[in-house]
This record gives sequence, C-alpha cells and structure tokens, in this order.
Amino acid sequence: VSQPLSNGADAGTTVTTSQQGNPNLDAEIADTYTVGVVLQSPFSQPLLSGVTIALDFYRIAVKGAIGYMTTSVNLQSCYNGDGSNPSYSPSNYNCGLLHRDANGNLSFPTEPEFNLSGYRTAGFDLTLDWKLNLARIGFGPESGRVGINSVISRTSTYEIQNLASGPFVNFAGTTGNTQIDTFTASHPKWKAATTFNYGVGPVDLTLGWQYIGKMGSATNVLTPSANVAGVGAVNYFDLMARWKYSKNIEFRASVQNLTDRAPPTGPTAGATDVV
Repeated sequence: VSQPLSNGADAGTTVTTSQQGNPNLDAEIADTYTVGVVLQSPFSQPLLSGVTIALDFYRIAVKGAIGYMTTSVNLQSCYNGDGSNPSYSPSNYNCGLLHRDANGNLSFPTEPEFNLSGYRTAGFDLTLDWKLNLARIGFGPESGRVGINSVISRTSTYEIQNLASGPFVNFAGTTGNTQIDTFTASHPKWKAATTFNYGVGPVDLTLGWQYIGKMGSATNVLTPSANVAGVGAVNYFDLMARWKYSKNIEFRASVQNLTDRAPPTGPTAGATDVV
C-alpha cells in the first residue's frame, strides 16, 4: 500500500497492514456452467489424421467470495473514491480501518476478511493437438515422432464485487488487484501454453512456450484519472528432455526460462512491483 501525502502526492513508502481472520465466515457458493465440443480429424491423410481440436466455454459466478477488504479499497471508500462516503464522515466503516500514527501516517491499517459478496468470470479455452509419426510420410522406421499441443485461453470478464451493495467491476486484462486472492493479482485477457515435441524411441525432447498477454493497471479501473501504466506481453521458453530407461526408471532434465527472461514490472502508486 502506498502512503499518500496530504497534498495528494505519493510518498512512495511501504505501509505494513494487519490482516485479520473472521470466525463468522460462510462457505462460498459457486455456480459453474461449461459447454464444450471436441473434434477429431476425419481425414486419413497422415499430416491431417492426428489433429484434435477442443473448445470449451465457461461461466463461473461465486457468491459470498472470501477475501480481504484491502487498505487500497478502504482508502478509496473512505475518501469517497467509489461514492460510498459523500459526506467524508470519519465514522465511515472503511475510515475506521485506517489507523494512523502521531504524525498522521498510516500505521498498521486493518484488513479484515469477509464474504465480499462475489465475483464472476467467463471465457473460453481452445486446445489444439497434432501428432505425426514421421515414418508415415516417407521417413525411415526409426525417424521418430513429432507433436504440437497448444492451449489458448481467453478471459472475457473477471468481475469483482467488493461489497454486497457495490457494483461488479471488470478487472479482465489488468494486473494489481488482489481483493479475492493476494497470489493472483494478474488477469490477462489472453494467455497460451504451447509445447513442441520430438521423440525417437525412449527419448523425448520438448520445447515449451508460455505466452501472457499485455495488461493494464487495475488502479485505472477504480480511478480512471490515475493513468497508471500497465505491462506488455511476455513470452517464456522452457526446454525439457526425457529418457525412459526401463519400465520403472525414467530420467528427466529441464532448463526453465531458457532465454532468462525477467518478469515484467509495472509501476503502481509509488512503487514498482513484479507482475
């Protein structure tokens, strides 16, 4: 959490918060709808016979989602950033969670855990799979096999409702909001995981490619005038090898992040965070 100054500027300091549990939490309730189709190649031609395509659409709605009422949200609500405290009353519930020291600086503001009403997400996953035994197209019987598998995911909406009385706000295509889960701050609209495989006998070599699409700052969703920069798209590559020595023994080796690509960083209000 950034420390705002009295003049509206940003001190760029870090504020430690106090997260509290809640023995009165209720169980989350989810409604999940999925529909999908799988198509297998009807062709006998070797280059086309090994194709499989799967398309799955999903829509998930969670009621009573458990999450922390973060200090960023409390600041927004206390100072009427979301329209919930037009009189700027210091007795506002969110204001009461913003503890300050003798100098007026934020000091261990409280972040209680609640059933924060809900969130909704929808999108689709497209899976493409292709396999080919090279001997079927004229290569020798020991020429091996190749394959490509790709899973492309599209998140159309990722809507979070902080409080039961509040609106659903769409954070799809953004990074920085940790209202529901502090470990899933990023919600790219597009991402993909692809593997390219070559195998011969008991040996397989696989090149993995992970794509994460560009994302804007979640700060701009709640405060459009903030104009905080987001992050660009990023690609990661991994190399894996496997040798099946016997029925019960297998050796594996891998190089993660083959190109040593650093994760993108995005500016927040007063700090630079790893995305």
